[in-house]
Amino acid sequence: MLARAAYVQLGPKKVSFGAVALSSDSRILAVADVRGVEQTSIYIRHATGVYVSFGSKLVGTGAVGKAQQGSSVALSADNSTLAIGGPHDNNDCGEVWIFKRDATGMFVQLGRKLVGNGTIGLAQQGTSVSRRRPVGRRQGPRRWRAAR
Repeated sequence: MLARAAYVQLGPKKVSFGAVALSSDSRILAVADVRGVEQTSIYIRHATGVYVSFGSKLVGTGAVGKAQQGSSVALSADNSTLAIGGPHDNNDCGEVWIFKRDATGMFVQLGRKLVGNGTIGLAQQGTSVSRRRPVGRRQGPRRWRAAR
């Protein structure tokens, strides 16, 4: 027989008007806000179990128009990489921004925003982002997927 899990709130609520991602070990929480500035906040869980703000809010560079950055967010299993989708960038073409943790632990943008080749019309790339987990015993390169 399965035991019932009890969930309790850890610290004050975090308000989000976008996507939310929690790392596989629950140490990092990414909370996006698609209103106004379109930014993603990072929270780190302390030993007490409470999440506290970590670093400055993340905003990808090169957005064209109201991209709605943060409509989707995904964290890598090792907590080192964050993908942020903005499906309405560049007249609904959509883009994805990748952030990587540097030596100090802060997330910094990795290169320019990503967009697929041959995009036509309202592709809305970045509507959903996720990290693909390696299959089987082979631990190949990490791959990111940006989907509509």
